[in-house]
Amino acid sequence: GDEGPVLMKFDKEANLQWKRFIKPKGTEMELQSVVQSKLGGFYVFMLVYDEAKFKYRGGCERAMLITKEGVVVWDKFIGSCGLLNSPTVSYIRAQDDGSILLRGHVVRQKPAEGNDPTYLFWESTLNNKGTLTQKDGPVIDWKKTEEWQSRLKPE
Repeated sequence: GDEGPVLMKFDKEANLQWKRFIKPKGTEMELQSVVQSKLGGFYVFMLVYDEAKFKYRGGCERAMLITKEGVVVWDKFIGSCGLLNSPTVSYIRAQDDGSILLRGHVVRQKPAEGNDPTYLFWESTLNNKGTLTQKDGPVIDWKKTEEWQSRLKPE
């Protein structure tokens, strides 16, 4: 809406308990997901785009932790907000200890002029203090992904 991105919590009877506006940190934000941790807080993930700050076309991953009462605990960018060392999250799962498991992809080396970057599988744990522990996996072969998707039949 006109107020910008907003996170709202409702009770079982659909009564609004609280509303938290997400302050912009760029010219455009693409909200990705909200996951409730096993401790009750909400992890909010979004991609932020800003041509003046982030020169990479993929945006910058932003993460927030909001308590079950609607208070922002922390709000941070994950990575460098450029092509290198700036992961894109595509899978999020709450863990029993209150942390969040993240999976996606990341670029670690600058590609040769005119070439596409090499993307690596990426996995991380983000705890309720905002600490990120990450590791890289093998190179992603996008052609295999395209071949696999081409075999899928529309329903």
